Amino acid sequence: MSANRWRRALASGGRQTLASKGPGGARSKLDPGQLRVLETVLDAGPAASGWSDQCWTLARIAEIVRRQFGVEYTLAGLDLLPHRTKRVSMAALICAKAGHRPRLIYRIHLDRGPAKGRRKGFTETDYARLLDDAAHQQLGGPIVLVWDNLNTHVSRTMRELIAARLWLTVYQLPPYAPELNPVEGVWSLLKRSLTNLTKQSLDQLTRLVKTRLKRMQYRPCLIDGLVAKTGLDLQCSVPPSSD
Repeated sequence: MSANRWRRALASGGRQTLASKGPGGARSKLDPGQLRVLETVLDAGPAASGWSDQCWTLARIAEIVRRQFGVEYTLAGLDLLPHRTKRVSMAALICAKAGHRPRLIYRIHLDRGPAKGRRKGFTETDYARLLDDAAHQQLGGPIVLVWDNLNTHVSRTMRELIAARLWLTVYQLPPYAPELNPVEGVWSLLKRSLTNLTKQSLDQLTRLVKTRLKRMQYRPCLIDGLVAKTGLDLQCSVPPSSD
């Protein structure tokens, strides 16, 4: 909704008209039980459903949905269906310290499908653990964190978690500035490396993601290049002595 539409809605109906109406988009044609059945069929692979190879395509998945549930999906609509079922969420830090090779530290979270109360991605507590268990323990000493304006990064809960860590100083990147975030380069390289691969299950996709990220961890020159591409100077400057 644009700012002008907000203003008109506020003028005509008061603040209650601005209340969230829940997530947008069309509702899934499959209920949670049918989605779980579909996940089981997809995990078994195309050969188990009568095809001669192990490559899932949207057309084949559409055929499965039609056979199993009598539901018609366009290929565009079907392309959104996996996002209602399973996904792999990732969080990463690129760490730079004067006199040391750069590091890539990451964590992965698996969302295995719809379930009441199940978290779909990283929470504020998950990010705090990434900073505590990974970055702070591995790097030692105080940390200056520069990250984007993801809602969980700027929430009240996250601010409280940051305030409780005296060794942590946080700066926010400008809004809508992915070109200043070297981790965006990590995600771009990762997606490109997975483009032409056939993933038959969430576990297989997770293994591939971990393999690709681990390869990046052993390429400090690559990580240096991702930082250099942002144009940011992450080296600590030492003020001149007054003597």
